[in-house]
Amino acid sequence: ASIVARLNTSSERLRILITVPAGREMLKHIASTMRKLDESKAGDVFHLALFRYDEPADRPPAELPEDVAGVLRDRIVHQGTGPSCHVQQWRQLTPELVRDYDYVWHIDGDITAEFFSWDIFRHYLLTLRPLIMQPAVLGNPGDK
Repeated sequence: ASIVARLNTSSERLRILITVPAGREMLKHIASTMRKLDESKAGDVFHLALFRYDEPADRPPAELPEDVAGVLRDRIVHQGTGPSCHVQQWRQLTPELVRDYDYVWHIDGDITAEFFSWDIFRHYLLTLRPLIMQPAVLGNPGDK
């Protein structure tokens, strides 16, 4: 049996709010990540809080590019605009915004999930029930 078949297969459906700083050029990576998460066996729900740092802070964000709009539009529950750092972005995550989510997941918009398995990561979430958990990118131990 595959490793995914042996994982914690709780029928509990998780609601995840993904927060991500997103320049226009990163929206394709984010859409790719959302497509990858949709391949999960669990049927979990993923929403987005986008922080469009390359958009002017004094007006609403520009429309999403056509090539990513279909994947992202219905998932976006919050959009911040203007130059900002992670701490400024996280301060926009009000209790009202995050209340209905099981986890808030902070990711970088320039990293894709091409080799990431939500099903495996989800297993650890359901087994360990951590307050804080973040997947990491590790290099090859032989690289210096």
